[in-house]
Amino acid sequence: MENYIVKRKIARQNDNYANALCLCADHFAKWQHGSVEADNIFEQIKSLKPKSEGGDGNLKITMKLCGEECQITFNEKHLLALQEVLKMAERRGTPPACPYKGN
Repeated sequence: MENYIVKRKIARQNDNYANALCLCADHFAKWQHGSVEADNIFEQIKSLKPKSEGGDGNLKITMKLCGEECQITFNEKHLLALQEVLKMAERRGTPPACPYKGN
């Protein structure tokens, strides 16, 4: 099952693989219909630094889905592409809206 970090309807450039999340059915249902709590998801994503850029390789963001502590782990290619989507939105002067508590 797929879901998106940045709402797809905000801008056409958000409709690409970088913005997609692949989740199991249980976590998809929690993400889509349950409570999602996180310290600023976008800031967490922007702060991650891959090993290829001198980071420690920890490419995880944390949140609570329906009260359960969860982590999403990115691979480098996905993370870098998603960070670029967020940068493009900021350059346009329209930072993406995240509907989740804490953002």
